[in-house]
Amino acid sequence: MKASIENTQIVQGHTEYIIKVQNGWTKHGTIWNVYKRYNDFVQLNKEFKRQHVILTLPPKKYIGNLNQKFVTERQAALQIYLNSILSHHTLSMSAPIRKFLDIPNSVDSIKHFEDSALQHISMVLRSDNQYSLGELVPSIGWRANKQYYAVNKISDTGGKEGGGGGGGGGKRGGRGDGGEKYILSWTQ
Repeated sequence: MKASIENTQIVQGHTEYIIKVQNGWTKHGTIWNVYKRYNDFVQLNKEFKRQHVILTLPPKKYIGNLNQKFVTERQAALQIYLNSILSHHTLSMSAPIRKFLDIPNSVDSIKHFEDSALQHISMVLRSDNQYSLGELVPSIGWRANKQYYAVNKISDTGGKEGGGGGGGGGKRGGRGDGGEKYILSWTQ
């Protein structure tokens, strides 16, 4: 994926950066534009910080931030910031940057994937009475379209720990009561 800040525009007293995005994974290399404010970059940076990835984002400026010279300098600094993400294979495939550069109005596809994954996992676990589905685990990996779920093993004694936690035939009422816990990953 490539992204270049092609231009800027002033909209309702703030600067929008026009980012041209090219997805090299498609057969013909789909190209689209996304429009981002500085605060959108700040939010992206916060997402990476939550994942313990420290990147250098140009500092916020409160006075004179619409000055053309400043806007041009910030545009160049934000381009360096984007390049540092996109030049790193793992970061360029991460959910935060994919969401940030996603085609407008297709963010719903991420929610659709989460719903679809949850539906499939629930069906699989229902067919096996040994496990129950827990909560969605926050992203612990870098792969796009991958979700993690907590799964609890239901003990043989309906929730009471019994001789090693065995499998099979546990009652649903025993979910998570001392049984083994796992993390299940689901990839589209």
